[in-house]
This record gives sequence, structure tokens and C-alpha cells, in this order.
Amino acid sequence: MKKILFMCFVALLFASCSQEDDKESNWVPPNVYDVKVSPSSIQRGEELTITFNVPEWGEDNEYLSNVKVTDGKLVVESSDSYNLNNLVNFNIEFEENAKPYTKIEDGKTAVFYDTGAYNIANAIKPDKYTYFKWNFATGDGEVRCIVPEKATGGVIKLEGLGLSNCGFSDEKLTIVDENGNEITE
Repeated sequence: MKKILFMCFVALLFASCSQEDDKESNWVPPNVYDVKVSPSSIQRGEELTITFNVPEWGEDNEYLSNVKVTDGKLVVESSDSYNLNNLVNFNIEFEENAKPYTKIEDGKTAVFYDTGAYNIANAIKPDKYTYFKWNFATGDGEVRCIVPEKATGGVIKLEGLGLSNCGFSDEKLTIVDENGNEITE
């Protein structure tokens, strides 16, 4: 009888440990909500403002409170492990029939594309950031950058703040020339 009770105890202990491991291995970073660009039409070389919301996710995104702009780059104070200079992505390549889908939570909207429906490998990143702020309590953030010279209009993606297949702007940014004509290449 003692052997059976001991084996039951070991089985329960093993099951408990397995569940803890599963929780860690199924960890999912937060969604990036409400990615908005302003103005919606802009020339290359001008400052673009992007607002977003990334809910507080414990220690996993607390570093966002320590991001500063130094010499046009996003720098995380007291950490060498975070590189946010690839945060804003222009010129994202989408498959022909790629369709966004959304998740609404607490009145905030996250825009997703299926992994494989888009490619950011050749995306254009800003050469210069001018502002970054994120509020730990609300999750609201703002980043400003100078639109790169080779940027074309389209959906903007924030990379590295949460899930890799979300963080897209819900509206397309229009890049125009000095006459107000849209630039497509």
C-alpha cells in the first residue's frame, strides 16, 4: 500500500512539474494594439509619428520604459541586449491575397497577417528616430522617425514589441512627392 501511495505521489509531482514546464513553453508575448500613423500622407525625409499600445507584460517588456533616442538611434538605457532600431518597418512585401485579421480586446485593435503572408526581410528601416515614449501603466506608446528616402506607401509594421505576426498599422501610409503625387516605387 505504501508503494502505491508513493507511486501516486511521484506521478502527481511529475504531472505538476510538467504543467509548469508547459506554461513556460507556451508563453506568448503581448499583442501590439492600435498602431496608427500620422500624418497619413507624408513626404520622404519628413517626421512620421506612430502611436501604439503594448500592454504591460511584467518584466518581459518593462525595458520599454527605459528607451531613449540618442544620436537618432533607439537606445535602451542600462542594457545591451535590446536593439530597437529595426522597430519601424516600411516597404513590407505581402503575398498577392494577404488579408489582415484583427483581434479586439478592451476596445483596442491588433492587426495580424498570417506568418508567411508577408516578408520584412527587405523592409526599409528609418535611419533616424526622433522620439520614443512608452507608458508602463497604460501601455500607450509613441515613436517618431524620419521617413527613409526609399520608403514607399503601405502598411507599417512595428517589429520586436510583441507577437511577430501582429503590430501592423490598420491604415496604409501614403508617401507623396513635393507635388502631392503618390510614390509607388
